[in-house]
Amino acid sequence: EEAERKIIIAKLLENKVDTKVVITEEDIEEYYNSHKEDYMTPEVFRASHILVPTRSSAELVIDELAKGADFEDLARKKSVDPTAQSGGDVGYFPEGQLMPDFDKACSQLEVGQVSGVVRTRLGYHIIKLTDKRSPQLRPLDQVREDIVMRIQEKKRRDLFDDLLSGLREKTPVKINEKALSASRITDTEKKGETE
Repeated sequence: EEAERKIIIAKLLENKVDTKVVITEEDIEEYYNSHKEDYMTPEVFRASHILVPTRSSAELVIDELAKGADFEDLARKKSVDPTAQSGGDVGYFPEGQLMPDFDKACSQLEVGQVSGVVRTRLGYHIIKLTDKRSPQLRPLDQVREDIVMRIQEKKRRDLFDDLLSGLREKTPVKINEKALSASRITDTEKKGETE
């Protein structure tokens, strides 16, 4: 009986809710336009760095850069980080992905600018910001599947709520006051026993 009841409920939901969910192109575009902030890419930075173990060796690197040395060449020669092989290139990263002091230094630099000495738990860095990309709105075709899923979920929930409201209105509910007050007395007696 329980299995039969579950099957009937599932069939009712399918007929009264699931098959009634219709999503139009207008629904998708309206949702996209009113939720653009949800589909923005984060601001990302690209940086190269030279990592050395001591402040004095970092100061020497800064002096060489001031004299015109090439940043990538110095990174290959002086950096103790594995990125030295690629001229110190860390690649692209959003703010908050790397160590806080490294992130902070990158957010204060302009593209092409080199930082002073930045200390982290790894050692002493000299950072060059090589690119910065502002947040951008992802195109609709990239986020369409997510939007359809969200609209479908909301429409399904709304239809289910309407179905429940309709069933409550059509179904008479009788309250057995006698049984209810007997239940209250029993609860009071139980409460008195526990105190």
